[in-house]
Amino acid sequence: PSNVTFRGKWMDGTMTEAYQYDSNGQRFQGEAAISLSEDEATTTMLCTHPTVPCVFELERVYVAPSTMPSANEGLFARIDIGKGEVCAFYNGIKISQKEVDDRGWALNDNCITLREGLVIDIPLHLASTTLYCASLGHKANHSFTANSMYDLLCHPRFGDIKCVRATV
Repeated sequence: PSNVTFRGKWMDGTMTEAYQYDSNGQRFQGEAAISLSEDEATTTMLCTHPTVPCVFELERVYVAPSTMPSANEGLFARIDIGKGEVCAFYNGIKISQKEVDDRGWALNDNCITLREGLVIDIPLHLASTTLYCASLGHKANHSFTANSMYDLLCHPRFGDIKCVRATV
């Protein structure tokens, strides 16, 4: 398991100011070195810092051209990930199931049900990792020989979201 952590200030269980640290205990440098706080998506905004990557994901997965025909990009393991371990996170705007059902199917490529009546969505115009890489779970592709599943997770930065969890 990864030892990536958020270290900082918490108030009543809410992250108010924190920095990402890697598995060696070093504060992350570069774009992910900024202070983060709880940053739950709304119906119109993914998060405040959409191009600040998650150090946990940086250590575990990467995005590359998919090996599946017509799938564009895919999510690949950078390290061995054990059964039951989290691979990646799936944050996105929160919209109603009705809104998803009422729009064209072509707009729903990056939708996943969070709970009854509520869907997480990465709008197509933001699906590129150059515009949004704060979470990468939307890059996982379906396979009939599945090696992972989506699961609920309460993330310190994004709140209630889905995650990609290894099944083998």
